[in-house]
Amino acid sequence: MEKIIQKQEIFYVKNQAELLYQVLNLGMKLEKIHLETEIYFTDLDRNFIKEGRELKIQKNEEEGLKVFIKTNQEKILDFSDKEEQNLEALFWQLGFYRYLYLEKTNKMYSKREDKITYFMKIENIKNLGSLIHFQLCSEEDNVDETILEDKLERFISSFQNIGISKLDMSKKAFITKQIYQRNIVRNFQHVIIYLEDILHFSKEKTVKEMLEEEEVILNLKLLKELEQEGFPIVLVYSKIEVEKVLEIQKKTSLFVQELDSIQNFKLDEMLIMKPESNMKFFELAFIFLEHISKTGK
Repeated sequence: MEKIIQKQEIFYVKNQAELLYQVLNLGMKLEKIHLETEIYFTDLDRNFIKEGRELKIQKNEEEGLKVFIKTNQEKILDFSDKEEQNLEALFWQLGFYRYLYLEKTNKMYSKREDKITYFMKIENIKNLGSLIHFQLCSEEDNVDETILEDKLERFISSFQNIGISKLDMSKKAFITKQIYQRNIVRNFQHVIIYLEDILHFSKEKTVKEMLEEEEVILNLKLLKELEQEGFPIVLVYSKIEVEKVLEIQKKTSLFVQELDSIQNFKLDEMLIMKPESNMKFFELAFIFLEHISKTGK
């Protein structure tokens, strides 16, 4: 019976080109590759985040569509790919909102040496970097486990020169922290939020109809929470009719300024809270609120 030693820690590296060069330099071969998406959900009060619970949709080319539910114990449910949109809609109706969407390319590399196979799983996460999992497998079941552990440590250390760092928190927490820190790059006195990122403007819809959309209602609730947590929010608009802005202010009690009004602010005192290309406002707001509640700053 073969012996498997797996390093439970996950390592992160930002420079994917150097990582690939080191993998090939060690003589490792690509065994398989598949695409994967992970979508994490939380409730409005963020209890799933605060209490370490988890609700996740995972979809990959090998295993199809799965739902992971982690409370006191973990449950895994299988679904067909056609049910993905229905699941997100169901979660929304139940009060669970998407706050983290990851697009990944998973690659498995291996090499065999002295009846030992070295494995590396690399999760290449779009716009973030790579997470690395190490595993070592011996064909001999009577091999000294300490020898395997030593070989595994030396295998891992061969990547230290490219700047890998061990995660000291869960993978999900690490990723959300990376997104947060990429946006928070300085001490800010003004948080600039565009009205267009909160409301979905349409010539076909009235302001009343726009404000009744479920996503807009969620955005407005999270905006209020950000204010309550002490975010110095400045809400601005650029290409919206003034009449509509006045109507929005009247119906929501929000104060919205013209974009030109922030020209007096110093650039190094501003944080422009603009969702990234693959995110929405409410997803970024959940991530900001998660870290504010954990760090208090």
